[in-house]
Formats: sequence, C-alpha cells, structure tokens
Amino acid sequence: MQSPIQVYRSAIGNQPICTDPWFAEVLSRSRSGDEEAQREISGRCLTRVLDTVERRFPNRDEQELLDIIQDANAALLRAIESFPGSSADQFLTHLDHELGQELDTLAVDG
Repeated sequence: MQSPIQVYRSAIGNQPICTDPWFAEVLSRSRSGDEEAQREISGRCLTRVLDTVERRFPNRDEQELLDIIQDANAALLRAIESFPGSSADQFLTHLDHELGQELDTLAVDG
C-alpha cells in the first residue's frame, strides 16, 4: 500500500520542467487572467515543491508533510502572481525564494 506522499507524487505525475518558450507564453496568458495557464505553471512546479518540502522536513510524519505541502502550494500560487520577470529560470529562482520564506515560517511555528 502506498503512503499518502507516494499517492500525491503519483497524482502529480512527471510533469515536464518549465522551459523559456513555453513559460513566456503561459505566463502571458496567466497575467491576462487565464486561470488554466496558472494551473499549467503550478502543475509543472508541484514536484519541485514536494521535493523541497521533503528535503526541508525529513523527519515529519506523513500528515504533517501533507499539511506543509498545502502551505507550500499556496506559496507557489503567490510566486506565480508576484513574479515580475519572464524567464523560466528566473521564475524558478523566485519560486525557491518564496518557498524558502514560507517554509522558514513553518519551521519556526512547527
């Protein structure tokens, strides 16, 4: 039987990484209010978020990790909305910064 984290990892699948030509087009749609575009960007980043959470909180139980992932996903959405640039690499750096801030808060609170 799979753990909840394994089920989540299976559900998010193996999304391709963000690449500049794809990212610029989808980011433009997202900034125009296209919610599907925002979902596309976040979908491609969910594995990165999960990996970051697991690395940062290696000794947390499964339920705690799922709660932390939920908070980290909110940080992902904020990162999409607040990103001022257009490059995929710059966005991933921005995302890492936003995740770091969110996870720092959770580490202090938890």
